Amino acid sequence: MKKIVLSILLVFLMLMVHSESLADTSTLKSINAEIEEKFGYPNYFKPSISGIGDFNYDVLSHYRVPVYGEPHGGQKDVAGKMEPRFLGYNEFGESVPNPEYPFDSSIRTL
Repeated sequence: MKKIVLSILLVFLMLMVHSESLADTSTLKSINAEIEEKFGYPNYFKPSISGIGDFNYDVLSHYRVPVYGEPHGGQKDVAGKMEPRFLGYNEFGESVPNPEYPFDSSIRTL
């Protein structure tokens, strides 16, 4: 009985992983289709870029910002949530700032 339950669980987990990768692939295809339609650049975003990293679907779903690689550059507490300074890298290898990260200084008025 344990073998049957474990087999069913294993098949279920494999289907979940496969469906997530299909969702990621279709997300990238739809983004690229829109960029090609509006701006004429086919396959603008690649699944990964050598020396930079893989397209980060988690950052895209949470922040709505397309990046490669992982968040980096330290973190600060913003309203009870730790926010990274940079969300990842753009296609040129430059750090992409987090719009939720607080400014380093503020302007005070008199």
